[in-house]
Amino acid sequence: FGQVISVRYSTLPSPPDASLVIGDELFVVGSVLFSVAAFISALKAVGEIGGDQDAVLRRRTAVATAALYELGSVSYTVGTLGFFPAGPLGITACPDGSRMMEEAGAKAFVAGSVLYTLGAVLTLVVVSSLTFKHADEILATARLGSSTAAKEGAAAKESAAVKESTGHSSREGGNETRVRQDLSTARAGRGATESDEALLAEALLAEQIISALASLTAAAQREQELQLEAVQAVARASASQQDLDIARQKLQSQMQQLERVRCDLERSKREAEEALDFFR
Repeated sequence: FGQVISVRYSTLPSPPDASLVIGDELFVVGSVLFSVAAFISALKAVGEIGGDQDAVLRRRTAVATAALYELGSVSYTVGTLGFFPAGPLGITACPDGSRMMEEAGAKAFVAGSVLYTLGAVLTLVVVSSLTFKHADEILATARLGSSTAAKEGAAAKESAAVKESTGHSSREGGNETRVRQDLSTARAGRGATESDEALLAEALLAEQIISALASLTAAAQREQELQLEAVQAVARASASQQDLDIARQKLQSQMQQLERVRCDLERSKREAEEALDFFR
């Protein structure tokens, strides 16, 4: 475009040693404050008492995570010393002193980053497992509630059927009572004749038949009540069995989760020991 553009570059001047020292000191202060915060978090978690197995698992996870963060902050604090200028440290006479200090500081920074990562992964794993477990418990409770409601509805229908049959038996008993009253009225109007004696015999036979029908009705009603009680007992037993199965599944899931957490803690401990041995 008829223009000449030239690009020049040069090495920027190094910052003064005083600025580097101030930056390192600020980083050390931040690492120390983070260590104090992790220590306070661990103390608060240990101070809590009671609760279920999930609460105990959360407390132990908080203590383990705080310990990992504490070690990571210590590694950062120690590693920062490797980046101090050679002048303030008094190692200007050693040609390789600054390089060795920087290498040691870089290794300490890597160790601190690994410890921080382990703490974050541990917290993420435990929180995720507890979240999924609570979701499974809510789903199982909803299924149990629906099955219990269905069984209660079936029991209510059977109870209504029993009441209906009882009302029908009561209506039949009322009809039989009216027949008996009609026979008594006819016998009183005709007097003491031979036909009255026949009517009396028929009335006695009718009374016997009515009493037999009443006995059969009472027996049928009692049988239906016993059947209803048996159905309700079976429903309660089935619900109890489902509760036991759900509790057994919960216990197995909790044992598996505790075993996984224990394995993770052991692996984290080994990695931390390896990192410390490497740093030494």
